[in-house]
Amino acid sequence: MAARLNDFFVSRRGSVTAVAQEVAVILRDNGYTVLVQDYDFPHGGDFVDKLHVAIKNSRGLIVLLSRDYEESYWT
Repeated sequence: MAARLNDFFVSRRGSVTAVAQEVAVILRDNGYTVLVQDYDFPHGGDFVDKLHVAIKNSRGLIVLLSRDYEESYWT
């Protein structure tokens, strides 16, 4: 079975979690499919693998570039 292709994956730091969720709601309200780790990634498992799959299976990547974004190992 082929993986579901989403329109967007939203990448963010924890400092802008609320903004990422708001962006996702607006996009979903306009008919797009969106992945945001806050509520689309179940707890546990390999976080790096989940990020890889989410980015690979999304048509676009939205980066919420905050002051602390580049300081994170994960982002």
